[in-house]
Amino acid sequence: MGTVTCADVACAGLLCSGIQRRDLDEAGARAVYRHAADLLAHLERGSVAADATA
Repeated sequence: MGTVTCADVACAGLLCSGIQRRDLDEAGARAVYRHAADLLAHLERGSVAADATA
């Protein structure tokens, strides 16, 4: 995620495949979701969506 952080692109992380929240936060994830369905459920009102409309 370091490259997209430098490019000012909002990234969402998923807590699947054993990845820890701390690692995603340190890598620059703007938002962290439990799994893909959680991301989809929050897509329109989550922090990534807020960045897209700003």
